[in-house]
Amino acid sequence: MEAGSLDVAAWRSALDTLERLVSLEAAERSRRLADLERSEPETYRAVRTLLEADAQAAAAGFLEADALAALRDSAGAPAGPSSARAGERLGPYELLRPLGAGGMGEVWLARRDHGGYTREVALKLLRPDLASSSVRARFTREGRLLAQMSHPNIAQLLDAGSDELGRLYLVLEYVDGVRIDAWCDRRAFGVSERLRLLLDVCRAVAHAHGRLIVHRDLKPENVLVTRDGTVKLLDFGIAKLLEDEHRTDDALTALTRLDGRVMTPQYAAPEQVLSAPITTATDVHALGALLYLLLSGRPPFGDSATLSRADLTRAVLEQDPVPPSQAATRPDLRRTLRGDLDAICGKALRKDPVERYVSALALAEDIERHLRHEPVVARAGLRGYRASRFLRRHRAILAGTAVGVAALLAGLVVSLWQAGVAREQAARATAIQNFLIGIFERNSVAHPDGARARETTAEDLLAQSTREIRSGLAETPELRGELLGVMSRLYASLDLQKQALSLLQDKLETDRRLHGEDSLEVARTLSRLAYSQIQIGDWTTAETTALRSIALFERHGADSELDYALAYGHLGQAAMRLGKLQDGSSRNHYRRALTLIETHHPADPARIEMLHGLSRAATHDSQHERSLAYARQAFALVERGEVKVDGMTRGGIHQRLGNALHWLSRYDEAEKHMRAAIVDYQRAGGREHPFTLDGKRELGVFLLWTGRRQEARRLLGEVLAAQARVKGGDDPELTTHARSDYANLLLLRGEFAAAEPELLRAMAVWQRTGGSQVTRPRMDLSRIRLDQGRLDEAARLTEGIEFDIVAVFGRGSWSHAAAVVRLGQIAAARGDADEARRTFERVWNEWPEPDDALTANRAAAALGLVRLEIAAQARDAARRRAAALLAAIERSSARPDMPDQEAEVHLRLGQLAVLDAEARGPSGPSGPLAPDALRHLEHAARMRAAMDAPESVWLAEARLWLARARWQNGERDAARALLGQARDGLAHHPSLAARYLELLRETARRLNG
Repeated sequence: MEAGSLDVAAWRSALDTLERLVSLEAAERSRRLADLERSEPETYRAVRTLLEADAQAAAAGFLEADALAALRDSAGAPAGPSSARAGERLGPYELLRPLGAGGMGEVWLARRDHGGYTREVALKLLRPDLASSSVRARFTREGRLLAQMSHPNIAQLLDAGSDELGRLYLVLEYVDGVRIDAWCDRRAFGVSERLRLLLDVCRAVAHAHGRLIVHRDLKPENVLVTRDGTVKLLDFGIAKLLEDEHRTDDALTALTRLDGRVMTPQYAAPEQVLSAPITTATDVHALGALLYLLLSGRPPFGDSATLSRADLTRAVLEQDPVPPSQAATRPDLRRTLRGDLDAICGKALRKDPVERYVSALALAEDIERHLRHEPVVARAGLRGYRASRFLRRHRAILAGTAVGVAALLAGLVVSLWQAGVAREQAARATAIQNFLIGIFERNSVAHPDGARARETTAEDLLAQSTREIRSGLAETPELRGELLGVMSRLYASLDLQKQALSLLQDKLETDRRLHGEDSLEVARTLSRLAYSQIQIGDWTTAETTALRSIALFERHGADSELDYALAYGHLGQAAMRLGKLQDGSSRNHYRRALTLIETHHPADPARIEMLHGLSRAATHDSQHERSLAYARQAFALVERGEVKVDGMTRGGIHQRLGNALHWLSRYDEAEKHMRAAIVDYQRAGGREHPFTLDGKRELGVFLLWTGRRQEARRLLGEVLAAQARVKGGDDPELTTHARSDYANLLLLRGEFAAAEPELLRAMAVWQRTGGSQVTRPRMDLSRIRLDQGRLDEAARLTEGIEFDIVAVFGRGSWSHAAAVVRLGQIAAARGDADEARRTFERVWNEWPEPDDALTANRAAAALGLVRLEIAAQARDAARRRAAALLAAIERSSARPDMPDQEAEVHLRLGQLAVLDAEARGPSGPSGPLAPDALRHLEHAARMRAAMDAPESVWLAEARLWLARARWQNGERDAARALLGQARDGLAHHPSLAARYLELLRETARRLNG
């Protein structure tokens, strides 16, 4: 019996026999073949045929996507190195860098700079070692095919020629784009958006078909989408002219033979595998495969990364793909895909070309019918089609000659060794799946002690699982590395950054051993490691780690990787924490990260975080409108559905908007967004998630500055206690921010004894970690020392403060003005009135503001001048300045942020009235005060009582002056009661400033006669 007459069962038996033979040594294989020839001569002949075809297929590069070796063999030329170099010119084109290698040559990014015209192009250069006449003919034919086409969705041929060395080149439009499936996935496109993109591909293919050109290698790698969303069809290098079917000249036959070997198995049509005639229906099949991938997330016949070529080819010839509704990786898509889209994919992917859509346009029209909710052609006659599948499946296998079938099966055998790799990958995936399921079974009803197990916390479960990874997977390092990465992400999602950091450090060592010190896997892990280092406040190390990650990505040219963009974001955050704002580094890193994400991952939530980083940087630069614009841009991306986010990210958007609006004195809007942030955070992560607590911190700071300090004290106290429990008492990223804000609140309420240890602890943490925020507690502690009269200590704390704050926040920033005010206050307290006056006047000269937008620093500087004038007995000048200041505060849009300044200006106006009255008589009441004077002091005391703690020195000061006013008006009992309250408050401050004690004594002396 000839080999060609074997039935399918016999061929399968021969194939199984061969699979066993190929794993044997040559001598043993020969012995087994001799035994087989004696015992089963028919099977022996089939196996010999397969072995011979195997050798031929291996030599020809059967089913290889790159036919370079086959072309070289056909041309009779030896392999040779490229003759092209970066910087070389071919005519008007300068070669910049290689983009890749194709079947006939190399593709370079080049620049045309000639005659005033500059453009980047893709230059395809025929390799000199392939310069035989047949290959040159094929190369020039590609140019001829491209020249026939002019369509916005096809990369255009721009030029062609040869240089002085006789090298042929084609110049094509350079497409800087992303694979169509990746483009859709990164933007989280819905089904309709994916279909509309495919319609552009169909129209481009139809344009080629209209010129009798079949692409023959449609796959995601050859369909890119540019930044503006334009689809571009690439690589007609193995395209076929339909008119070639009617030509028989030798050169064309050789070209056709070479072309026939080039295909991508998971997107190939049955006729390509069987070397049957190629028609436009071949491209329709590929369009169906591309549609299937876009809808389901996987190729219709499996992936070459997980299946052997043998299995792929069997699937192409024998199997109907699972409907995309069943194959979809996202369960929420299954209902959408069921029905029309299953049928459309099924019709495009039918084995018999006659039963597919008659053209690419017919496929496009059916997709458009679906989008219009009209009946689709694909669903007609579906039952009959399915009923005929069994016979057709076997007819396809038996249709060819014995040699054709042998060559086909030989191609399968060449790759059977890959089945072991596939099984290993499947086993690894199963192991990961089982491990992750096991985490949650530890506190499920499946546990032997289910009731008790369900009390186990998520952190406990992760800790148990981590111990198992570290102790039980030493012999499978790749699996161990993958699981370390999975567990680190789980820890990070719970904001357990120290645990995540430890796992990532383990993973980094594993990656280095498995993949090499300079591998992409190491670059990815370094990027993730930098994030966790930032979250624990190790900013200097994080900066170094992020820079190492970026360098590795750039060495590999992997600028489309998300972790590469994120590394720039981490670098921006580290730079901000380290005070590198004035050199623009933080801002520039965030901008670079945003550009990369918008280009390659525009639908990723990281885009929101980069906009937040730019918003924070703008706030530091006092560009508050720009800060709000970035925050609103993030909000709009989410509202339009361009970026899908979780509750935590949505909370972050509200928090950033609230902060930006607060700086612009839009208080009602700011508070609304801050409270919305807390709701989102709490719903997503719970009441004590660190982000929930940080949202409450932001609201507490808002309440602090706007004078609602009793509510702020309760809220910020709860936040600090909870962050210390969750993140640790010395966490520099969240806990120490909460501690610094809480201490600032205590200070502004006059609780010096409680504020001081919190400030000292915050300073110690930030000094240890190198954080630029250390200037904040330094400034606050200097305020305490100033009011305590410990002026030398206050001066030491502010030594170099202006330089330090300018280095971090910039000259002219809000913080810079606050530092200058503090220096003036210290100079005034030390008796250097001239220096104090110059310093306060600097604030008015260097930070000009309109009266209706007066802010706290200028108001504080004006009050410093008022106090100097009172001390110098220039009461009229002081009264005029104070009255003008009060009018400006009352007009200002930022008035809610100046309760301390408003209270003090009322106090000074009342004080001036009391001093005037007292000056009219040596002792005792000299007549009632003007009603306005008493009103000012009552207003000051009322504001301070609402904001301050009972022991506040500023509340005591207001009560003392109000007591003297009451005494002046003859209200002796009220005056003595106020004196007693003030004395009780000041008793809490054993190291009080002399000025408060002197005021207390003077008031007591006057009231006691």
